[in-house]
Amino acid sequence: MSRTRPGWICCSMHWRSSPLFLLVVVCVASFTDGFAYQVVVPILPFALQARARVSPARVQIWTSAFLAVFGAAVCLSAPILGYMADQPRFRRLLFLLGPIFLIGSTAAFCLGHSIAAMLVGRILQAISSTAIWVVGLSLLVDRYSNEQIGWSLGWVNMGMSLGLLVSPVVGGVLFDRLGYYSVFAATSLLVALDCSLRLCLADRAEQDVPAEATAVVCATEAVQVSRSASMYEKDPEKGSGVVPSSLSPLPCSPSSSVGSWDRRLLKVPSAHILGAGKKSRALPKCFRLLASRRFLVALLACFVQAAVQTALDAMLPILVETAFHWDAMGAGLIFVPLLGTSYAGPFVGWLADCHGAGYLAAGGFGLAVPSLVCLRLVHQDTLAQKVLLVVLLLLTGIAFTLIITPMMADLTEGAAGADSLAQACGYFNIAWSLGCTTGPLVSGSTIKMLGFGNVCLVLAGLCACMVLPIACCTGRRRGVQVAPSSH
Repeated sequence: MSRTRPGWICCSMHWRSSPLFLLVVVCVASFTDGFAYQVVVPILPFALQARARVSPARVQIWTSAFLAVFGAAVCLSAPILGYMADQPRFRRLLFLLGPIFLIGSTAAFCLGHSIAAMLVGRILQAISSTAIWVVGLSLLVDRYSNEQIGWSLGWVNMGMSLGLLVSPVVGGVLFDRLGYYSVFAATSLLVALDCSLRLCLADRAEQDVPAEATAVVCATEAVQVSRSASMYEKDPEKGSGVVPSSLSPLPCSPSSSVGSWDRRLLKVPSAHILGAGKKSRALPKCFRLLASRRFLVALLACFVQAAVQTALDAMLPILVETAFHWDAMGAGLIFVPLLGTSYAGPFVGWLADCHGAGYLAAGGFGLAVPSLVCLRLVHQDTLAQKVLLVVLLLLTGIAFTLIITPMMADLTEGAAGADSLAQACGYFNIAWSLGCTTGPLVSGSTIKMLGFGNVCLVLAGLCACMVLPIACCTGRRRGVQVAPSSH
């Protein structure tokens, strides 16, 4: 006897499992991640001295150590979470564990009175961030078609940038007016909102579909697909990358979407779908990804952009303090033109969906070169120099926006064919965290020796070296074609 759900439950399941609600949840999660990461920046020196009893001479050393620990934790946790998230039954659980780790991180920073406790908090924060950017992006890309991946990732990047932008200001104001604990109270409220939205998120398999009908349809389709797959495997010479129409997505599959196949039910090797005509032993998923030149170039582009951006983040406060004699508030506001351009992320992602990632990313690196070179001209305390700095940072921010969203879309598109989406997101996290760790360390150690202008020349050279590889290895989207039916 079939059981039906009340209408209001069906309606709730419909919007809770919709792609739009998933996009909202992931955007809120990315905002929370950026806020929690950056909110401790204004108060970390105070916490190290007043709570952990660190001498003022060693505050800078421990600040760099916290940055390195965060990057190392991301590099270690990303492959593990990526491997687990490639198995659909673990994705929802891993996505829900993210706020739990973030709550533990907030408690460690709020209640800890030692360096060890704060380091544990930073490690838990790194694992939570990895869960968002590996599992969250996997869920998002799995739900949206290839024509909407860049657009959706643009919104996620905008959410993270907004969190990074407002958190130092909010953290500084709360710390000055209400004290140390108020900063983490605000973070806890935001984490509670994030956790509530994640709990409301429903999987497509939970929609109101009669179980008996689903079983019959799936059994029938499975028999047809297994026959078609066996016929397809017997004729490997025709494996030209065109999949027969009989291997189209199953209507009963909860994970089927435009341009994707449920390989757990189809039992078709990825080599056939990717067009490999010869029979060979399949490589592990991680090696299949790293064997792709396109994938490696996209990873390198993410690493270079992260290194250049964080190097600027480390040098700009010193520049405005020495050249313009600005205080901490002015040093924080100078990041507005650099990060504010991320609001164009959805539009840039839409352009990448329409015209491919290569042209946009190559243009972004090309635009960053003259912008970084001209930063050498800023060295005097005049109004014209201040306007020049703001304009150059605005152009640099536009260049960064043209790079990151298309490259993320290119990474996920290349991994979708190899059936390693979550692991690709894990590699992206590793490349990004390595860049975020390398940039400040290198710029901080060389700025005294080379000077701000020469370091900007080095950063411009890195961007110039990326233009040609991106222009050659990435371009228009290349999807898997589905052959029309022959009858």
